[in-house]
Amino acid sequence: MGLNDVILEIVLICVFFVLGLIYLSGKCTFLIPKYHYISKDVKKRIDSKKLSRIFGLASIIASLSIGVMVAGGLLSLQPLYFLGVIMLVANVLFLFSKGNRTENFILPEEKNTEASKKSHGDIDEKP
Repeated sequence: MGLNDVILEIVLICVFFVLGLIYLSGKCTFLIPKYHYISKDVKKRIDSKKLSRIFGLASIIASLSIGVMVAGGLLSLQPLYFLGVIMLVANVLFLFSKGNRTENFILPEEKNTEASKKSHGDIDEKP
């Protein structure tokens, strides 16, 4: 491992970590893949905080796993390097399993409360 490789990997770790913190704060939902293609009606029903939280955790775990791989490479410890690879693969699988299920993020539709009150007779009508 050369010095240039280590510097590039440290920059990559910092980018993923900072991006994860930004996601966890609830900002930058526009960076989430396919989020800006969703219609405005569906965007109102999406729990964007939960979606941002999952992407934030995935980014921070990715930065940690890259850090473990770099430490394994610098210390010439193959088990530590492979632990980082396993962490990264598990992170990607976690993201795919949570990100593909839209029921995790879509809130239930709001029902028209006035129509339901009228049908149940809760609203007094003036003659």
